[in-house]
Amino acid sequence: DKMDTKTKFEYEAYIKERVISRSMLETAKIEGLEEGIEKGREEGIEKGREEGIEKEKLSIVFELHNEGLGIDFISRVTKLSEDAIIKILSDKGLYLE
Repeated sequence: DKMDTKTKFEYEAYIKERVISRSMLETAKIEGLEEGIEKGREEGIEKGREEGIEKEKLSIVFELHNEGLGIDFISRVTKLSEDAIIKILSDKGLYLE
């Protein structure tokens, strides 16, 4: 051994500190990754829910229009503006002024 007792003790303390620091860093990385995955999952669920609501509104717009109901009535039922309903119907070729 070329290290004296004090140097060996300091070296071992340094190595232990490095191991602890690395462990803490790895734990933080894992926790950050888990948080990111969870946030992404929550955002994905919310986006899917919003898209589902929009599809349902579109379906209702088409259904009410096919039943011969007016734009103003469809607007009140769906809470969409009359302009939005006209655009939806126009995009599908279903609205002729």
